[in-house]
Amino acid sequence: MFGNYDGWVDGKSDELTLVRALQHVFGNGASTVYAVRTGAAEAASLTLNDDTGPVVKFAGKTPGTWAREITVAVKAATENGFVEERRQDVGGGALQPLHAHIVASPRNAIRITRGASGKTARLALAITGTPQKGRRAVVNPADGVLTFHADDTPVSGDKLAAAYVVDKAFCRQIEIKYRNVTEDYTAIDATDIERDVGRASSLVGVTIQAGGDARVPNVTVDPLVLGRRRRRRDGRWDRVCRFSGEARPRAHQHRAPRGSRLQRRGRHAEGARRRRRVGGTRPHRGAWRGRGLGGQGRRQCRCRCRRAAHPRGAGA
Repeated sequence: MFGNYDGWVDGKSDELTLVRALQHVFGNGASTVYAVRTGAAEAASLTLNDDTGPVVKFAGKTPGTWAREITVAVKAATENGFVEERRQDVGGGALQPLHAHIVASPRNAIRITRGASGKTARLALAITGTPQKGRRAVVNPADGVLTFHADDTPVSGDKLAAAYVVDKAFCRQIEIKYRNVTEDYTAIDATDIERDVGRASSLVGVTIQAGGDARVPNVTVDPLVLGRRRRRRDGRWDRVCRFSGEARPRAHQHRAPRGSRLQRRGRHAEGARRRRRVGGTRPHRGAWRGRGLGGQGRRQCRCRCRRAAHPRGAGA
């Protein structure tokens, strides 16, 4: 089964060395060889937009066509979003504002780490009232601007880390599905999507598009698939064929592999539809045995289907 192979030159002269390798493998007792295609495969990806342009890009964790079965849906959030940790280094200018639309919550807090001493102070974060020394800072829910007591005001070299809750009306729920795996995230903006999904997802990675840091993608009508897709006339995206993995229109029907479980399931479903059309009797050919006086009444099937009884006249 082995033909002639090329002599070794330098590994860069297109020598046919696989034949020699297989000969050595089988000659030393191997019975099975698994071949894996290698090359510059790409990961399926999907870019989500808002009204002004691209916001975030989702891509499969690993290259290959498997990720074409992943769907991403963007929905209106059903619960408030939570920012676990928003950090900033204090310089000579004004402090960076937090997110707008922050709501009151006991989870709202801000931590100040002093650059000069290394000491850390934790303050509650309120949305109304005035700052209190050593106890409370205030954030304006309209624009996220922070206000501190004079003795707590951060100075150049300090570090801030804030945690707070944002109104769900300004958040998005990101639902990522792959077969029987579903991941749900509540995000406030693209930066939050990248942090949460990138940290926890086993399916996709996220890349923020240029200028999309503080924006959120639009809500999607249907889940969108990663990979090659086509937009239909009504503006929706095609779905993925479960057999070929390619994009398909709504009316597309792909025949299951012959003899597969899905094909057999389809035959049973078609038989059920046919029985409903003919009034509930099952067309059947086989041996029958009458029951009752003179073979009247119901008949019992003696074929392999093992049905206890059929209506009279159902079989031929």
